[in-house]
Amino acid sequence: MGESVRERGQGDKQMITIRSEEPADVEVIHSIHQSSFPTEAEARLVDRLREERKLALSLVAEVKDCAVGHVAFSPVSVDPQSPAKRGLGLGPVAVLPEWQRKGIGEQLITRGIEDCRRDGYSFIVVIGGPEYYGRFGFRRASVFGLANEYGVDDPFMVLELSAKCQDIVYPALRVKCVTTSFTQRFPDQVFHNQM
Repeated sequence: MGESVRERGQGDKQMITIRSEEPADVEVIHSIHQSSFPTEAEARLVDRLREERKLALSLVAEVKDCAVGHVAFSPVSVDPQSPAKRGLGLGPVAVLPEWQRKGIGEQLITRGIEDCRRDGYSFIVVIGGPEYYGRFGFRRASVFGLANEYGVDDPFMVLELSAKCQDIVYPALRVKCVTTSFTQRFPDQVFHNQM
C-alpha cells in the first residue's frame, strides 16, 4: 500500500504517493531513468537488477496515479554471512525533469531508508553528492575505513541503520562498486553485490 505525502510548498494541490514497484511499472520506470540521466545506463541498470531479481527494494513516486519518480536499492552481502552485516546500495534514484526540485527524490529516499531499517538491514551505501545525501544521515565512508574502486572519497557514503553495523565498517574495507561488488582487504570477509 502506498503512503501519501503532500508536495513541499504545494499545500493540498498535489499529493505524492510512494509505493512499491508493480509489474505494470517496468516501462515507465525505464522511461523515468532515461529522461533523468544523460545516458540510458541507469535505466538499463535498473532493468538488469530487476531481471536478475536483485532489486531488494524498488519504490515509485506517483502524482495523480502518474509515476514521476523511482528509487532502487540492491543487496550487498558480507561473507561469512551474518544478519548483523546485511546492507544495500542506494541507486539509482530518478525523478522526471518536470517534477524535480519538488522534494520527490527526498521522499523516495526517506521512505526507502525507513523500509530498509524496518526490514532489518544494517547499512546503506551510496556514491553521490555529500551535501544532498548528508541530509539523510549518510557520512563519508572513508571515516569508517571504506574505500572504492573509483578512488572517490567524499561522494562515497554510508548510512548506519543499526548499531550492529560498526563491526562491519571497521577496519578498512575495499568497496569495488555500489552496484557490482564489495571486497574487504582482509580474507575473512568479502563484501559483494549479488548482481
